[in-house]
Amino acid sequence: MRNKNLVILVIVIIIVVVGLWWYFAMPNPSTTNNENATSTGSSTASGVTVGGATMLPTQNLVENASQANNLSTFVSALQEAGLANILQSESAGPFTIFAPSNDAFAKLATSTLDSWMQPENQSELQKILKYDVVEGTIRTQDMQDGDVLTTLEGDTLKITKDAQGNIMINGKAMIETPDVVSSNGILHVIDTVLVPNDSGVSSISVSSSTSESTSSSASTSN
Repeated sequence: MRNKNLVILVIVIIIVVVGLWWYFAMPNPSTTNNENATSTGSSTASGVTVGGATMLPTQNLVENASQANNLSTFVSALQEAGLANILQSESAGPFTIFAPSNDAFAKLATSTLDSWMQPENQSELQKILKYDVVEGTIRTQDMQDGDVLTTLEGDTLKITKDAQGNIMINGKAMIETPDVVSSNGILHVIDTVLVPNDSGVSSISVSSSTSESTSSSASTSN
């Protein structure tokens, strides 16, 4: 009888050990799903870093852009143009913004940016910035080579992909930081300022600051 009880005890112990092993060894479905969500959609789950700051999906487009130190010129331009309130409105969106970085604005002649930021040129600045904005939420995974997007300014942007797979806008601006998810849309950081062809600002110089400096030096030497 004693031997029989001992056998039963051993069997029970084995069952408990196997059960515990099974419980801890098998993956947790909810954990696995969360890990997959993070790896495939990190911009939505945990935010992406832009200009040293973490972009939060719970913040609106302007709030996120204002936190990024490499988008300060773009944010200042939005405020000067009177567009910041529109692009941070939860009711007006969603929007997709192609936001030029500070380095993109630095490619312009200093006189060009200064001219755009003058109060008397607010309407021209609005046209330029509206050319960076498209209604709806468009992720890079949704962008196909040859796609044409209509902007808030009324003109169009053309999406292309170069040989390295980089997404280009109008063949000039490359998306540097994609898919910054915000509460009222999505933002893509681009490396070149886009200017609409028929906005009435085409006559404003968009030459690089380097070219401007070279021209000034040439004039001085002559």
